[in-house]
Amino acid sequence: MKTKLLGLVLICFILTANVLAQSTAEYDVKAVFLLKIIDFVEWSKKSNTIIEKSPISLCVLGKNPFGEYIQDQGDTLSIRYEEKVETTKGCHVVFISRSEIKNLKSILNFLGNKPILSISDINNFAKQQGMMELAIQSSRINILINLNATHKSGIKLNSNLIELATLVDAEDELN
Repeated sequence: MKTKLLGLVLICFILTANVLAQSTAEYDVKAVFLLKIIDFVEWSKKSNTIIEKSPISLCVLGKNPFGEYIQDQGDTLSIRYEEKVETTKGCHVVFISRSEIKNLKSILNFLGNKPILSISDINNFAKQQGMMELAIQSSRINILINLNATHKSGIKLNSNLIELATLVDAEDELN
């Protein structure tokens, strides 16, 4: 309970912090967000892995914007770098890099209702059926959440995270 509370406090602190203009500093902060968000997610029973006994698998799809900011964390988190969405099988979280903007529609269609948390910093990602967007607004990083997309996949988000985020409605179904 204390670690979740500490994580929540950290998220609150980061939400109010200014984002530095340098790209590396931006992705340093986004990496912290990404790693802390995972603590506030519960995967559905239809997931093929048992989250409590397995490390969480975070996959970065496309060009890695984080550099060395995200590392494996032993028994709790493993990091994979993937070039194609079809190779994300077994991922609990997929961060979709901006380099994949041209493929976004097909990526989101592929991920569909799978119990995989999709996160990106692509503009309007959450409005396009993505689950969570790390958006820069007024020089701050804000979390935008599409609850419909998370519910369809069976992913549950902690209410504290939802309260800190901005909820968005998705555009019409992707064709």
